[in-house]
Amino acid sequence: MPAPRTHNQPQSSKKRRIIGIATIIIVVVAVLFGGYACPFEFVTGIPCPGCGMTRAFLALLRGDFALSWTMHPMLIPALAVMIYLIVVRVRTGKLDWSKNWVYWPVIVACVAMLIVWVLRLTLGWQNGPMQYDEANLLKFLFRF
Repeated sequence: MPAPRTHNQPQSSKKRRIIGIATIIIVVVAVLFGGYACPFEFVTGIPCPGCGMTRAFLALLRGDFALSWTMHPMLIPALAVMIYLIVVRVRTGKLDWSKNWVYWPVIVACVAMLIVWVLRLTLGWQNGPMQYDEANLLKFLFRF
C-alpha cells in the first residue's frame, strides 16, 4: 500500500523547480556574460573541485592518459566509483545507502577529491597554483 501523500510534497517539488531554474539562470549568465564555463568560479572566483574534469575525460576518450591525469588526477578514481555504483545497482536492483559497501567508496572519493582540490589551489598542478578571479559575483555583491 503506497504511503499517503503529505501536504509538503507539492512544496518540495516546487522548491526543487525553483532551485533548478535559478541554477540554469546562473549558468547561462556565467557563460554568456562572464566568459565562464563554471558557475562555481563565476560566483566564488576560484576554480571548482571538478575543474578540468571535462578536459580530462575528453583526453581519456582520445587515449591520452598522461594529459587526462594532468587535467584532473581524480577522473579515473571518480569513474571507477561510478562504474562500481552502476554494477551494484544492476546486480542488486537498487542502491541501498544504508550499506557500508555502497556509501564508503563515494565518501572516500569525495574526500580525496577535496584533498586534491586544496592541493591544486595551494601548491598548484603543472602550471602553478590555480588563480583567484577578482571579477567574481561574491566580491561584486559584497564589495570586499
